[in-house]
Amino acid sequence: MPDRPRPKLAVTTRQPIGAVLDFLNDCLEIVAGQRTEMADAFIEYVAWCKTKSLHPMELAEFLVELEGLCPQCRIQGDRDYLVDVQFATLRGREAS
Repeated sequence: MPDRPRPKLAVTTRQPIGAVLDFLNDCLEIVAGQRTEMADAFIEYVAWCKTKSLHPMELAEFLVELEGLCPQCRIQGDRDYLVDVQFATLRGREAS
């Protein structure tokens, strides 16, 4: 009987997924009167993930996670906007 080849170990190349709570901790700033669109929040999250070598969540998953965290973080908002907050990365780009 011929020798059977040994199975090779699979190499995992998947990046860890970026946690929304970590994103909020790193980038969120309280700014009275500021309104940030949810679309901008997701764009900032994706950019943050890229800088941290993390894989971003899908948009729908991000929105569910963010909406769940808003009350815990005392962030006001709805499905379209976050109120009285902005993201440090977005602010930095607007100043340029």
